[in-house]
Amino acid sequence: DELEEETFRRNISSFCLLFRIRNWELQYLREPDVMFKYSIALAWFVYMCMLTIQLLGKDPRYHYWVIDGITIFLLSTLLLVSWYKKLWIMYVADAEQSLPKFKISRFLYRSSDFMQRNIIIRLAVYFLVVISYCVVAAMQVLDCGDSSDDDESMPMETYEDRVLCFHPWILTNCMTLVIGTSFLFTRVPFIIKTTVAVSITVTYAVLVVFEFDYIFATSPSTNVNFNAEYSHILLIFITLGIFHLMERQTEFIAKVDYK
Repeated sequence: DELEEETFRRNISSFCLLFRIRNWELQYLREPDVMFKYSIALAWFVYMCMLTIQLLGKDPRYHYWVIDGITIFLLSTLLLVSWYKKLWIMYVADAEQSLPKFKISRFLYRSSDFMQRNIIIRLAVYFLVVISYCVVAAMQVLDCGDSSDDDESMPMETYEDRVLCFHPWILTNCMTLVIGTSFLFTRVPFIIKTTVAVSITVTYAVLVVFEFDYIFATSPSTNVNFNAEYSHILLIFITLGIFHLMERQTEFIAKVDYK
């Protein structure tokens, strides 16, 4: 309504959605993120989906398993720690025992609480998740430049191997998941999430047009009269626009209602 619009214009910047008073912004970021554990749970699930797509779409190699194993261990550890406090309160805590009495349990409990309250930890986890997603997506194209074009003995086979190196739409759909997840975490500054998502989108668009154009050009288009490469680019830009507008509205409501 008009009152919310006036509050927005007076206290919050229009472009970055930052409080005009710096102390307010710092105080807002220091607020505990009670949804943090749900963000990690969803991020873990999305990573497993992307990993499944990677394994089904391309033959896994040794270094894939090493990187995936390390990433799964890190994300699973973060998932356990982030949920430990809530699970302990739900199933263990009682009126006589407000904190765990065992050292390991108490350490996990306090670590879980610290993760929710510390913006630096939340940012570190956010970037870890985004980088992990990008690595999984990049694994699909890592070996696409290994074949030499100078090999005259099997020119046709080499060309077919390059064209069929990965499935373009599988990779594009993975990137839409990456872009969507970059807006997933709450209590992460809106300007950071937007910058990350835009960087991923622009980088992928450049790869589609310049680096792997010969692969994307052979993929099916969303329209018979539309260039296949532009179909991929259009999808990720639409995804970016939708999630950006959704997150902008969510951030706007959260900051207007913030006391």
